[in-house]
Amino acid sequence: MFSEDLVEAKALQDVIAEGKGSDSLGVDRKTRSRCHRLEPDRILEYYNSRTIVKDFLVPDLAAWKRRLDDLERRYRELARQLADIGFMHEGSVVRQKLACGKASCACHADPERRHGPYFYWTAKVKGRTKSRLLSEKEVALYQEWIGNRRLFRDIQRKMLDLAKRAAPAALKVREFESGETDV
Repeated sequence: MFSEDLVEAKALQDVIAEGKGSDSLGVDRKTRSRCHRLEPDRILEYYNSRTIVKDFLVPDLAAWKRRLDDLERRYRELARQLADIGFMHEGSVVRQKLACGKASCACHADPERRHGPYFYWTAKVKGRTKSRLLSEKEVALYQEWIGNRRLFRDIQRKMLDLAKRAAPAALKVREFESGETDV
């Protein structure tokens, strides 16, 4: 790794951290747009004509550990939220008003006078759509449990995102602790 690349990379890091933008460094438009999208604590991959300069934004072990600890704290908070979720159920609850089989009934002439509302539970089971008529008591229960499942999926997505963001920090901490790093 060339020392002038590190100096240029360090200057770029300072510009990003201060939120100034990269215009003052005289870098090309593609690099400048990449720099504006990065957060200061993320790994920066700055491509220049000579080499790739990586991993210079958070070079010390303490900073990597702080980043990892923060992500772990947020991950554990989400795990605690998972423990509070009750029963879950797949599918959705659908409300319908239907026309009956009598041709002379008013429900055929006026959509507002259709019979119902009727509530159905609908879900995919083994690749096929299944529906079932629900009683009034079942409607509230199914809506609550389906809501719990949606909340579970939302928390699960957030946990997976945190894990993806923690992987580089965890790898860096392991590198530092095993002495494999060259920084």
